[in-house]
Amino acid sequence: MLGEASVAVRCAPEDALAKTAGEDTPPRQDELAPWIGTGECPPDALAEAGARLEALWGLEPGKVKVTGWVLGGLATWRDGMEYLAPAGEILEGANAKRLPNPLAPIVQAWLKRPMPVEANTRPDRILPAKLAMVSQHDRRAGRLFSPAAHVAQGLDGGQTVLPGFERETGGPILPLALYDLGAGPPTSRGRGAPLAARLFIEAVLSVPMDSRNRAVVLELSLRDLQERLWPSRKLSRERAHRAIVRAGEVLDTMDARIPRIDPKTGHIGLYRVVDIRALPPRPDSDHPVVLRVHPMPGNGQGPIVTPTLADWGVRDAAGWRGLINLAYRWHNPGVTRYPVGDRQRWVQSNDPERYPELTDDDLVDIFYPTSVSRARRDNVYKARLTVARLEAAGELRVKGRRVLPPGAGARVD
Repeated sequence: MLGEASVAVRCAPEDALAKTAGEDTPPRQDELAPWIGTGECPPDALAEAGARLEALWGLEPGKVKVTGWVLGGLATWRDGMEYLAPAGEILEGANAKRLPNPLAPIVQAWLKRPMPVEANTRPDRILPAKLAMVSQHDRRAGRLFSPAAHVAQGLDGGQTVLPGFERETGGPILPLALYDLGAGPPTSRGRGAPLAARLFIEAVLSVPMDSRNRAVVLELSLRDLQERLWPSRKLSRERAHRAIVRAGEVLDTMDARIPRIDPKTGHIGLYRVVDIRALPPRPDSDHPVVLRVHPMPGNGQGPIVTPTLADWGVRDAAGWRGLINLAYRWHNPGVTRYPVGDRQRWVQSNDPERYPELTDDDLVDIFYPTSVSRARRDNVYKARLTVARLEAAGELRVKGRRVLPPGAGARVD
């Protein structure tokens, strides 16, 4: 009898968690307990679970606080006293009274938690299409790229998110603040892009394609991350460590957040995409650096970027920006890309007529998107020099005023 009772006690909470998770894999009890106990469960999920328990037990708001998971149920403070709420009883009571399931906020938070993944090391890595923005009047807005939004300074000194670009641009381009994260606009040849911006792009590219619909964590040794950010460049471990620490501080600022329009509600908000979750306290080569990449807009499909992007980022900011922005401009399914064979393979068109002619304004948008208007003539000249450098390096081809990808018929699926 005791054995049967023990099985029932163990299985009831597991069954309740499974029913709450639905078609998803439910958390195990030995996973939930430390997850909540170490503070990794979002506070709003615990607060919502407490509010639902108050409704279930007929208590006034503020009378229940969920503190953990123990012995098959939620550990709580109920009206000033410790109380264990068995998971099976919680679910059964909520169903009987047709009230929201108090387990659901915690289980849903668990299902959405950042998952550890192996960093993508393929040479043909892809930037998410909807990380880039186009004018809201562009036919591709919402379908292929995100509708443009930008951050403006309010009269009270606070930040306001507004629709549209701060200045009209051809696009598609990344949110403008990303290009100069942690530094002023780089304009001179030979000067690299800001490390925070490069780290942002490297983290996004490192997320495997099948994991881009959820938050993930990437664990890289300090040595590995240094080699990704400074390829073919000798840099002391101490200097790299200091630079990555400063870049992490920049990624924690509001400037690093992405203005985005929610397609369901139409509301505009600032979204975090990349941050550093853990850093080595000193420049230890093998100590892990943990990057967290939050869910990105869209399904992860987008343009392939050159495997030499990181190297351009170290030595030539204009070239780095241009290679990102050109990749987005070359990504136009049905025009510059088309399916072949069984339609599961897509190739890049080799027809120059499928690529638009670039005006001087286009060149400035591609290579100097954050430049001030008074520097336009100078930036047009420098943009043309950058095109010549990239062409000489085999990163692109020039046909008149058209700029094409480097290879014909390359697979891009």
